[in-house]
Formats: sequence, C-alpha cells, structure tokens
Amino acid sequence: MTQKQKTYTFGDIIIREVKSRYYVYLSRASSTDGKEHYIGPLDDVFKNYEKLKLGGWGVSPTSTVGPLGFEPRITTV
Repeated sequence: MTQKQKTYTFGDIIIREVKSRYYVYLSRASSTDGKEHYIGPLDDVFKNYEKLKLGGWGVSPTSTVGPLGFEPRITTV
C-alpha cells in the first residue's frame, strides 16, 4: 500500500510531506516542463532562515549602520 504524498504550494515554493518529514522545492516558473529544484528539508531551511534573520552569520544589517542623521561629515580639502 502506498502512502499519499501531501503537497503544499506557496507561489514558487512547494513543500512536500513524505513519511512525516517535510521537504522544500522551488518550482521553475519559466520552465514549461514543470521541473523543480530541491532546496532541502524544511527544518534545515528554517534553521538557516533563523540564522539570517538574527544576524547569526556574521554581520547584521542593522548593527553596522547607525541611526539616520549620524553620518560622518564630508570635508573637502
């Protein structure tokens, strides 16, 4: 007996459930043959997203730029 595979689609993102695990694919909208690109397990994708969101990969975009109005003055010689 084969188990029916559940598929969830969000725009170009496809999530498939296989044996209680979820896998992420990216559909190639420009492709007429309906090919998909495998991204990885959903838990790994989520962990990487959290790292990027929290600035865990080195530089956070908000940590290197001060508040607006505090840019250094430009002096000409």
